[in-house]
Amino acid sequence: MNARIVRVFDQDLWVVVKPGAKDRPPLLLFNGIGANVELAAPFMHAKGNVETIIFDIPGVGGSPLPRLPYRPSTVARWAAELVRQLGHDRVDIAVMNCGHLFIVTLPQETAAVFRDFIAED
Repeated sequence: MNARIVRVFDQDLWVVVKPGAKDRPPLLLFNGIGANVELAAPFMHAKGNVETIIFDIPGVGGSPLPRLPYRPSTVARWAAELVRQLGHDRVDIAVMNCGHLFIVTLPQETAAVFRDFIAED
């Protein structure tokens, strides 16, 4: 797995990408409130040859605190921009540990990036 800080808009995000097949969209995990990427590692490995992307929500794990409070819709925008910066047009989404709180607020302008929705709660 490859881990690094990625600057998305004005926020640094700790991002982990598990490489996988390029013949299908990658899977973006929303790990929810208070959970960091380490908690999702077993799930990421279990997905086999599916490229899997996850990031720590600001203030959790390796992502620094934001300068200002943010809304769930902001997290969705960060996710959409992160996907673009990683070179993907579309991703599937899986939510774990209350990650659905961010998905239900997806702004219309980010909806085109997200293809399928998988609930893992």
